[in-house]
Amino acid sequence: MLRGLDLSEIEEAVTHTRSMIEEPNDDQMVMDETSGTLWLRDIDKDSFIKFQKSENQGTFIGVDGGSAVILDGYTLFNVSGIRAGGAAFVDGKFSSERTNNPSLKLITLSPSNLEDVYSDHHRKIIGNEPQDIPRTIEEGVGRIRSLIEWKEVLASAENMAEGDVLSFDGSLWAGIKGSEVLLERLIELCKSRKIMLCGVSKRSSLAYRGMPAIPMIQTLGEALAPGSPWYFKLDIEGGQDKLFGEPYVVSLASRSKFVFKVDISLPEGVDPSLLFSKLAGYSDDPGYLGYPYPLAKAHNNVAFSRTEVENIKHLMEREAGKMGMNMAKWHLSFQNFHDVLDGGR
Repeated sequence: MLRGLDLSEIEEAVTHTRSMIEEPNDDQMVMDETSGTLWLRDIDKDSFIKFQKSENQGTFIGVDGGSAVILDGYTLFNVSGIRAGGAAFVDGKFSSERTNNPSLKLITLSPSNLEDVYSDHHRKIIGNEPQDIPRTIEEGVGRIRSLIEWKEVLASAENMAEGDVLSFDGSLWAGIKGSEVLLERLIELCKSRKIMLCGVSKRSSLAYRGMPAIPMIQTLGEALAPGSPWYFKLDIEGGQDKLFGEPYVVSLASRSKFVFKVDISLPEGVDPSLLFSKLAGYSDDPGYLGYPYPLAKAHNNVAFSRTEVENIKHLMEREAGKMGMNMAKWHLSFQNFHDVLDGGR
């Protein structure tokens, strides 16, 4: 039994959750532009298409980004680590020669420098002035990370050729105001080089009649196409000015418990089945069944471990001592008794 938990709390929470899933009310049906929720117009059974996975031929690059708080100055400032990188596979095998080693950037943000630091990254990566400024330090870190990821995707595309697959974690969605220019640049570059571009989303806010749409599509797809990978073309309402490429829900391995929303942009004349068959060819690793392994490897390459965060803290502490910093003041600025409590669990 969990400490302090009355079973009536479980019953009440499940009752409310069930009603949200099975009996959506009118409030859930309201379009919320600020939340990023997209609404599906309809689910047509005839829109489910079966396909077969292909042999792993050609070049496949997956790109992802990661971030972690290194030093937490509470609401006054924080130091975050951000990095983005890729993982390249050629004919089914990892290629260290084609893989860009992720570079790690340390970003110090505070309410006083948030606008300047964010604007500097926006100008350097997108090429124009930002249309708005993040409201919080956390939002600033998230946006800068997204921009650095897009920069890495663009850099990867510049070294790819016809028939190659470029995938990234996320969607072809201009979530940052002004990033439409960047997405247009990326799509034009990929089409000119005849690269197959796709964004694979691990989570999606897509809704249908007030309920999460992905589980509904998955249930229907598994019934209509048992034992086969399949894809479903999405007909989305709203957000067309931010949505780039064509959105799908795709099952990349019939034995997987997961399906994904995949946004694609293809060269002229290329059928979506060709891209999805290539994705499926890289999605049969038992550890990540149904998810493209190059993206999984890219994620693991850029993720921050607890040990890594602690090592960066120690390096910064040592450097602060070399600079003549009062180390007692340094430690007092970042001490958090939660670290003591959590260390004893």
